[in-house]
Order: sequence, then C-alpha cells, then structure tokens
Amino acid sequence: MKTLQTYLIVSLVPYCACVLLNIRPFQRAILQAHNFYRRNEPASNMRLLRWDRYLELRAARWSETCYFEHQRGGLGENLSYFSSTGRPVPPRSVIQRSIGLWAAEKRLYRWSRGCGAACHYTQLIWARTSRVGCSLSFCPVMRVGRGQIQRNAMYFACFYAPAGNYIGQYPFIPGRRCSRCGRGEACVGGLCAGRIQRFFGRRRRRSVKMSSKKEFMGIVSEKSQGI
Repeated sequence: MKTLQTYLIVSLVPYCACVLLNIRPFQRAILQAHNFYRRNEPASNMRLLRWDRYLELRAARWSETCYFEHQRGGLGENLSYFSSTGRPVPPRSVIQRSIGLWAAEKRLYRWSRGCGAACHYTQLIWARTSRVGCSLSFCPVMRVGRGQIQRNAMYFACFYAPAGNYIGQYPFIPGRRCSRCGRGEACVGGLCAGRIQRFFGRRRRRSVKMSSKKEFMGIVSEKSQGI
C-alpha cells in the first residue's frame, strides 16, 4: 500500500506545479487589441468588449490545470501555449503571438455559418460577445490532449461571454457600423457600448499610459508564424 501511495504522489506532482503569472500590466493592451480587431470588421452589431473579473478567474482556474484542452463549460474559449527547451517564452511575447495568431486565422475563414479552421478568429470577432477575461500560467509539465506531454510551457487562456461560434450563425451582421446596436447602446469608436462601458471608456482614455499603448501596438503588429 505504501508503494502505491508513493507512486501516486510522484506521478501527480508534475501536473500541480503550475505557476499563475500576473498579467495585470497587459490587461488593457489585451482588451485594446481585441477591440481593434473587432472594430476592423464591417459589422453593424459588433459590441465593445470589456474586461470581466469572473471570466479572468475562470480562465486562471483552467490554465492552472496545465491541461491543454477546451473545458467546454458554456463559455467561449481561445487557448494557446508556447513551450521551450530553454528558458520559458516571456509573457509579453506569449500574449502578443497568441492574439496575433488567433487574428491571423482570418485568412482561413470563408463567410459562412461555421467557423471551420478559423474558430479562434471567429470567437475573437463574435459580435454578441461583450466580455473577456484572460490568464497566463507557467507549466513545467503540460498535458496536450490525451497523450502528448510538453515541458516548460506558457499557457495563455481567454474566456468569453456570451460565447460565440454557434453552428448555424454568422459571427456578425454585415452593414454600417453601429447601425444595429441594441436599445440603450451607443456607438463608441465603431462598436456598440452600453451606458456603463461608455462611462468607464471615457474615464480610462484619460489615464491611458504609454506603456499600455506600446503593448497594444506590439500585439496588433505581431506577424503570424504559423497556426
């Protein structure tokens, strides 16, 4: 019995040694990058995304498992990881490359009621989605799917609500920007925003730091290196 207990402890420890990283310095840039790509679509009903603490916590709970697979818990999800045989990939690079690769799937998308090979991209620009929260974890050992193992991996997860990528639905309604915003919403930079979003949007724009702008520009200028 002692032998079995020892074996279980040793086998489970590598999957529990995750380190949840602080990405608060990048939150604003992550949000700006999402809204940048959403604003570039010819959508009449595209909503302005806002950061959601609950979704951030859900994403953190999932990335801490060090298990690269969709959790399918009723939320939209975009996941990515970068592993290394040397030092871990820096957080800034992980975030920039992840969002850049998700957005780069646009070239794989053909206007249809299914996301095909571009499901990260369609979730990124799903019009009805209004909230996002992300997390980043360092995984000494990561399980990928049912059998693959990756070491020294940085695991980035973004969760969205309401979820997108519904089969049988288009990601947005084409048309003049903001022409089909909901009741009580106003047009803010080409995106539909509610009253609370408009208030905090004005407040945040006055206090945007240059570092945030640099992070945002780094994300949207990141070139795809392959999916």
